Amino acid sequence: ALFRSVWVRGFPQRDSRGTIFRLGGTALDITALKKAEDQVAANLAKANSAWAEAEALRKATLALTEDLHMDCVLETLLRSLAELVPYTCARVLVPEGGPHWLALGEKTCPEAPRKSPRAPLTFIADECPFFESICSERKRSLIPDTGNADGWQGFVGHERFRSWLCVPLVAADDFLGFLSVGHIEPNRLTEDHLRRAELLAIPAAVAIQNARLYSTAEIYGSELEKRLADLESA
Repeated sequence: ALFRSVWVRGFPQRDSRGTIFRLGGTALDITALKKAEDQVAANLAKANSAWAEAEALRKATLALTEDLHMDCVLETLLRSLAELVPYTCARVLVPEGGPHWLALGEKTCPEAPRKSPRAPLTFIADECPFFESICSERKRSLIPDTGNADGWQGFVGHERFRSWLCVPLVAADDFLGFLSVGHIEPNRLTEDHLRRAELLAIPAAVAIQNARLYSTAEIYGSELEKRLADLESA
C-alpha cells in the first residue's frame, strides 16, 4: 500500500446568525517534504553516531598510551570496548605455546560483584575444533547465534554466550592473540560491532606489544641494577 502524508486545515462556515452550517478545509500533500525531513534526520543521526564512535576511539587510543603496565593496558582496552560494543564478557586471548591459550584480561558488563581472585581462563585449542579453526585462520569472526555453530559447546569458558565475535590483535606483523567479545543474547552482536572492534584492535595491539617490551625492559633493568650492586660490593 502507498501511504501519503497530508497536512489538513479545517475551518467552520457560519451563517448570518453565527450558526455553523458547514465545515470547510484544505488538504496539502506533503509526502515529499516528510520524506526529505526523515532523510535529514536519518543523516544527522548517522553523523552523530559516527562522531561519537570517532571520539570514543580517539579517547581509547590516548588512554592506551597513558600507562605501559600490562594490567592497565588491558583494563583500559576492555573498558573502552564497552563504549563501542555491547557485551556480557570480553577477554584478551593470547597463545601460551603450542595449543595452550590464556585469557590475559577479562571484563564483564555489568560488573560482577567482587569475589576472591580466581585463576585466569585457560584452555587447549586442540580440544575445541571450533576455536582451532579460528586460530588457524587468524581472521575476524562473527557468530550471530552460537546455537548454530558446530562444536561451540566445546569452547571452554564461552559456552554461555549466544552471540560472539573476535578480531585478531596484530602489531608489526606479530600475532598477539584475539580480542574475544561475547553476549548472552543471540543476534546481539552485528557486523557494525565487529567493525568497531577491529578499529579498536589496531591501537590495542600496539599498546599490548609496548607493554610487553616495557615489562621486558623492567626485568633487564632490575637485573642490571643487581649486577651493578654486586660489582660495587665486590
